[in-house]
Amino acid sequence: MERSMRVVLLLIRVLAIATITFSIGLCNGIPGWPPLCKESERQALLMFKQDLEDPANRLSSWVAEEGSDCCSWTGVVCDHITGHIHELHLNNSNSVVDFNRSFGGKINSSLLGLKHLNYLDLSNNYFSTTQIPSFFGSMTSLTHLNLGDSSFDGVIPHQLGNLSSLRYLNLSSYSLKVENLQWISGLSLLKQLDLSFVNLSKASDWLQVTNMLPCLVELIMSDCVLHQTPPLPTINFTSLVVLDLSYNSFNSLTPRWVFSIKNLVSLHLTGCGFQGPIPGISQNITSLREIDLSFNSISLDPIPKWLFNKKILELNLEANQITGQLPSSIQNMTCLKVLNLRENDFNSTIPKWLYSLNNLESLLLSHNALRGEISSSIGNLKSLRHFDLSGNSISGPIPMSLGNLSSLVELDISGFRV
Repeated sequence: MERSMRVVLLLIRVLAIATITFSIGLCNGIPGWPPLCKESERQALLMFKQDLEDPANRLSSWVAEEGSDCCSWTGVVCDHITGHIHELHLNNSNSVVDFNRSFGGKINSSLLGLKHLNYLDLSNNYFSTTQIPSFFGSMTSLTHLNLGDSSFDGVIPHQLGNLSSLRYLNLSSYSLKVENLQWISGLSLLKQLDLSFVNLSKASDWLQVTNMLPCLVELIMSDCVLHQTPPLPTINFTSLVVLDLSYNSFNSLTPRWVFSIKNLVSLHLTGCGFQGPIPGISQNITSLREIDLSFNSISLDPIPKWLFNKKILELNLEANQITGQLPSSIQNMTCLKVLNLRENDFNSTIPKWLYSLNNLESLLLSHNALRGEISSSIGNLKSLRHFDLSGNSISGPIPMSLGNLSSLVELDISGFRV
């Protein structure tokens, strides 16, 4: 027993000495700790910088001086153990493209020397007239590639389909196009895909290809010159949470498969030219929280019961062809925060049940044919921040209880007749 105790104490002392040595090394700098970046990777960055246009001199820390550690350079993230470069954050952080701070020029193939790079962000820059380099398809350690809103030009290289480790891909740009999307089928681990504004008019295979990506969580294809939604015999979007197909000219009946994605949380189909009734579906969709079907030509005849799920937070049906009374099913949406029914043809009075939706933050009913008075019960909507009732036939006294809405920042009742 005594011998065992001595062994334990000895181990404790060894561990204590090791811990103290490690801490001193972190503070005072044991040679090689933390590791400096690799010289070959440092030279690769310097060559990359030479071909860049950098009007704001954002890469002033990238210098060739001996002893300059590239792991401390702007936008560079290294592995704290090996010293290999893992991430390049070279996006223009301004929310609006600022040409005076945007990188431009050419992308040097020296980036191929960064064998351990898994994160490359060049978004919100201005690489006008520059094509996405096909050699990006050889950077197979990449898990994150963001070239969004950087004005790359021409056809997206199919070699990007070789990036089999990719989880995130953003290529959003008005100046990019594709011949097809077959190359995407090689990205089996992809979780987020943003092709907003890319011209996909030749990609008749867009739906079949994306439907086969087993890990896809977010699919954004807004304003992509898509013209058809081919029928899908089998829905494989088992992981899909966000779907945005806004501003494409489908000009068809609203497709049933869209409302059969069982785990969908956010659905955006603004301005797609969808017509007719919203299809009824057999199963309950309980995951949906945001639905935007605005600026289409849809109707609610018959009213689909699934649309008014009580867990939905935002419902936007602005600028459609919905007539009659406000659907009483809305009163079941007790969690609703945003209700936008602008520019339809609702022609009833405002129902009393509407004032019981006490989680509402935005109530937008302008430019319908609503009539009657605003009830004093409007004061129950304590969370209301935006209230737009303009362009209707509302009359009567303005209720004093409007003054109780302390959160209100926008009120528009123009056209109201006292």
